[in-house]
Amino acid sequence: MVISNEWTRCAYYKEPKAKKFTNDVLNQKFWKDCAIVCQLSEPIVRVLRLVDSDERPAMGYLFAAFHASKDEIVKRFQRKKELVKPFLDYIDARWDRHFDKNLHAAGFWFNPNNQYNEELREKYNFTTSGVLDVIEKFAGKDLNLRSALTREMRIFRKGEGDFGRSTARNDRQHMLADEWWQTYGCSTPNLQKL
Repeated sequence: MVISNEWTRCAYYKEPKAKKFTNDVLNQKFWKDCAIVCQLSEPIVRVLRLVDSDERPAMGYLFAAFHASKDEIVKRFQRKKELVKPFLDYIDARWDRHFDKNLHAAGFWFNPNNQYNEELREKYNFTTSGVLDVIEKFAGKDLNLRSALTREMRIFRKGEGDFGRSTARNDRQHMLADEWWQTYGCSTPNLQKL
């Protein structure tokens, strides 16, 4: 485009801004930097699409998607960790400032698709602490309610009662988390209110 006869004959070609534009377009470093920006931003754009989607509520999926996007960036830039560190620090700062990590950890933990996926549950086992923080905040000083909630957490985690039905196991991957809970969570009424 910028080396074509049509461009070089154009009246704007000799103006300083046009020369700078031409130099930028022909600069290999510029295009390498553009490729890096695309590689950095693509995983984050996937998370933004999830958040903006009308297909399903993002709450139970955002936590894992956010961490998976960071893992993807680290994997893409294994040999250039120092290059992406400021970008990852910025992402973490935004996450810390704008999201209640405990609430998203609870959304992840209570998503049956995540809870009964051994690999995900082990990878993000620290989310249990966030769930307990949410329970403490929700129950306040009511120790009986706290105990009831943690008892019901065990029932859910172990897949007991209605959670263990074959249809419940099958529907974990096919139903939205809130629908799944409405259908199979009757034995844990306190968790349903949470």
